Amino acid sequence: MKWLVSVVALAVGLCNVPLLADDDADLGLTDFSLRSGGVNRTYHLHVPDSYEHGTEVALIIAYHGGQATGSDMVDLTGFNELADSEGFIVCYPDGVLRTWADGRGTTAADQAHVDDVTFTQQLINHIAEAYSIDRARVYATGISNGGFMSQRLASELPDHITAICSVAAAIPQNMADDWGSSPIPVMMINGTADPFVPFTGGEMTRGPGGTVLSHPECLAKWRVVDHITGTVEADTMSEPEHSTHKMFVERKKWEHGRDGSELISIVCHGAGHTWPGGPQYLPQAVVGAVCHDFNASEVMWEFFQQHVRE
Repeated sequence: MKWLVSVVALAVGLCNVPLLADDDADLGLTDFSLRSGGVNRTYHLHVPDSYEHGTEVALIIAYHGGQATGSDMVDLTGFNELADSEGFIVCYPDGVLRTWADGRGTTAADQAHVDDVTFTQQLINHIAEAYSIDRARVYATGISNGGFMSQRLASELPDHITAICSVAAAIPQNMADDWGSSPIPVMMINGTADPFVPFTGGEMTRGPGGTVLSHPECLAKWRVVDHITGTVEADTMSEPEHSTHKMFVERKKWEHGRDGSELISIVCHGAGHTWPGGPQYLPQAVVGAVCHDFNASEVMWEFFQQHVRE
């Protein structure tokens, strides 16, 4: 099983070497390990056939949700196929105890005092040692716990991460007062019927818990960080009569932030704790419905391509 690869890698102490496993080979992944914070951490890479060493390419780091693994993000996001067609490298890291220290203080990784911000810095360096990565085009995304992690990286690691897109996540209330150190392009994708991360903010009653800002409050925080004072551009990505599950998708964009930053909000009215365009990975009664009116991976890649750090 894929999760066993991560556990074994942590246990046996392999470091800085490929850990190719049969099941991940079937997924088009090569597995690696690096030492971080006294622990051997694992991650999985998909490199497109078009890659040529010496020609710098973009890197997307995709953070899994709580209780999942990096390999689980392959089917959820479809990034491998997109990477093959667009020529970027995608990395699927594994969290400690299948979680990320996203700052809420409630996950197993947070409670174990894991430093996933430093791990991300080391991860980028480790990949760049073996592959020609364009440091000006390093992007982060994730769902749920992984979405929270990408939000934290945007706030605390803008010198290493060019832009982020979080899915089914928000800004933790306990981190809100000190949120953001430098302007950075941000896209947020949320469902109004998310049973785990309340769209209107407040206490998370499922999963490890925590208290979060509402989606509009998150946008207000990022507008301050990005020094955005202009008006919003709004449009619709689907209409109820043409939509799966009669959903309605609304997009808002704020441009002309400092240092070329911008903010995009995509709200899937009626969607749950899911990846738009992805599979129904758990029953709808548990996580809510998937929005199939657009493909989140394709939309965020279009967003990422517009931003290159100077």
